[in-house]
Amino acid sequence: LSAVKPVTVRQLLEGHELTDAVTDNFMNLGRGYLTPARRGEVRTAVADNLANISGSIRARLPGDHAKLNAIQLSEVQKGAVLRLLRLYSDPRVLHLGNTMAEASAEASDHQTLKRQLSEKLKPQLGELRELCDEIAPGSGEDLQLGADDFEDLEPPRAPGGWRVAFEMTPPEVSGPAPATGGLLAA
Repeated sequence: LSAVKPVTVRQLLEGHELTDAVTDNFMNLGRGYLTPARRGEVRTAVADNLANISGSIRARLPGDHAKLNAIQLSEVQKGAVLRLLRLYSDPRVLHLGNTMAEASAEASDHQTLKRQLSEKLKPQLGELRELCDEIAPGSGEDLQLGADDFEDLEPPRAPGGWRVAFEMTPPEVSGPAPATGGLLAA
């Protein structure tokens, strides 16, 4: 048996696995509009756009494009990237986005938005903790969703036009990765 070769970030960007994952997201997000018969058309558009991204980076930022070709991902890292990308069309993530959009549309000021988010998301706390743990095991334990947890929201850019910003730091790793569970697990 030969060992699985690592792939470069550029190979992932230009490869069929990323194209398939992004296509799956569009098909899931477009249910009711995008029929299975249109999958090939969607996949072609996704592949063309990903190739355009790579080509644009190569043309405009050749040094950065070279770095994409130098950074190698293990099979575990590649799998983690693809699983994380697939979460964009996960019903829980979509519901979270809709809930946040509702809260920001209803809020008249920063304090109201923080309160609205806390009230609307607290009933989903268990599900959100589960989602956090899928991304990074153990990260959902401290999630509380109190109004103070939304302090980092940026003020509106225009009246009624909130811009919500989140910051995520990678978990500290000590010792080997867990054998089961979690997005980053093998």
